[in-house]
Amino acid sequence: MPQRLNPGSWACAVVFSDHPSYAVGGHHLSISAAEIARGTTVSLDRAELEQDRVDLLTPVTPSARTVRVRVFHNTSHAVMADGYVVTDTFVEVYTYDEPAVDPDISDIQIAERMFYLFNVGDDPSHGEPDVHAIEYRSQGNRSLSKGDAIAIDGRFWVCDSAGWTLISTPRFTASGQHGSTPLGDPHGQ
Repeated sequence: MPQRLNPGSWACAVVFSDHPSYAVGGHHLSISAAEIARGTTVSLDRAELEQDRVDLLTPVTPSARTVRVRVFHNTSHAVMADGYVVTDTFVEVYTYDEPAVDPDISDIQIAERMFYLFNVGDDPSHGEPDVHAIEYRSQGNRSLSKGDAIAIDGRFWVCDSAGWTLISTPRFTASGQHGSTPLGDPHGQ
């Protein structure tokens, strides 16, 4: 027996310009608002509606994401003493995509991992050397230090004595100092 589509049922209206359409669960109905107002009935399979309700209530687990990671060395000579100041300039020295990052992992957790990787380098006494750490060091780059910055999907974080601080996009330079090999430098590998 057809069921009447009434307010309070499992229906939602979606209006695209002047063409209304209605969805009940995952089912698309071609019925106008005027037809609903007149009491037009539509046939709906209760079992399908129940399954749709179960599907809608089932939590969705976010999938892993790829994160773009960039490493910047601070070019200020006073950075180790003074820490980062807004007038400091940075040279980009390394970039890579980190695949399959769990959506629950925060920028701070990613930053802490980067700090560890780019300080340990390829020292096997700290476990299996990471390919990015090996490549970073083989290009002549020094350890990631206080005052240096990283970008995670375009969000910039500076390393300070207490951890990581979110900053606005910093100023950049194309030239580095000893221990900082700019990206694209023919002397880097």
